[in-house]
Amino acid sequence: MQTLSMDDLREAVSEHSPDLLIISAHGTLVANTAAIVIGDEPHVELGLQHTPPVIVLSACHVAPRGSSAVSIADLLLREGALAVLGSQVPVDVRAAT
Repeated sequence: MQTLSMDDLREAVSEHSPDLLIISAHGTLVANTAAIVIGDEPHVELGLQHTPPVIVLSACHVAPRGSSAVSIADLLLREGALAVLGSQVPVDVRAAT
């Protein structure tokens, strides 16, 4: 399912209560914060009512280590996910199609 805004994402997750959530989006590292871009805005927290136990972030630089960055991958664990898979390097989406 494609969602283009944070509200659409929250609504879809609330409606379907998935066990696995894959988010394919742009990742960004701004002001020591690693986030995903949904719509035109970076987001570090998703604020989901039901956080899926497994979340895959198919986005660049969403799980940096060693730079003391606040990352969406870490914060999703705090939101209740049991496992979060995120990239520390660029992701070439053309290879995934």
